Amino acid sequence: MGFKTDAIAYINSVEEHEYFTRAQILISKKIKDSNPARYSLSFSGRVNFYGNAFKQRPLKGQKIRLKEVDVTNAYLDRDGNQCYNKVPNFAVYSYELLQTRQEQAQDGNIAISLDDLSPVDDMPF
Repeated sequence: MGFKTDAIAYINSVEEHEYFTRAQILISKKIKDSNPARYSLSFSGRVNFYGNAFKQRPLKGQKIRLKEVDVTNAYLDRDGNQCYNKVPNFAVYSYELLQTRQEQAQDGNIAISLDDLSPVDDMPF
């Protein structure tokens, strides 16, 4: 799985909420021994931004490096019993901004969306 600390991610969409931000992110990994360099999609999913990451206001089209992340599937129900979700919850508490969509366009890299992806694709990040 590509969702980990120091992974580089592209923010594909953003939903603002009162105490957190939910975003669709894409993370790719380089395929070894490929010339020219090729990338495969390693993670695509919705993550919640809390704390400092929420205060930074992530925007669609940003390229970021994940710093503090967490994955959990446990929660407490109304009676205080521990329950588990089938789908894990991905949380980001801090990140570092690498490049905006405008900077990518100036550098000649074009940002892509989920519709443009194939299992193995040349990704601009």
